[in-house]
Amino acid sequence: MKNNIIIISLAICSFLACNSTPKDNNSDANNTGPDTTVVVDSAPSGDITGIQWNLIEITGNDVSGYAEQNKQPHLKFAADNRVEGTGGCNGMGGTYTLAEGNKISFSDMVSTKMACPDMTLENDFQTTLQQVANYSTDGTTLSLMNAVGTTIAKFEAAK
Repeated sequence: MKNNIIIISLAICSFLACNSTPKDNNSDANNTGPDTTVVVDSAPSGDITGIQWNLIEITGNDVSGYAEQNKQPHLKFAADNRVEGTGGCNGMGGTYTLAEGNKISFSDMVSTKMACPDMTLENDFQTTLQQVANYSTDGTTLSLMNAVGTTIAKFEAAK
């Protein structure tokens, strides 16, 4: 009889544990939660957030013409107006602002300062971002343009 009570008690505890709601442990300031990044093939036309935009062309030059990089050069725009990415070696981030007429500007951009074998693409990418005034997207490509409307950087949505 005693063994049956123990078995029934264990079964009830197991059932309750499986059906309980997990505690919210947000008290840990360093807890960033699970990575909820979703990589998509395309975005709704006009939306640039939540997508990793891989750099494919800069100032009219195909990125493949540059020295090989450690990482895929890219930008990712968050809904809270934060932008992050890499020029291929160093990480970078800052803020962006969108305005009517597909206007975009970057500010407070910072970058790590690791020594990289070839800094040409990194330097060109950072210089180009300072010149951006407008953007356009069809959901699969993103073009950044200067104030006179010339495309100075072109990206593809990561697959």
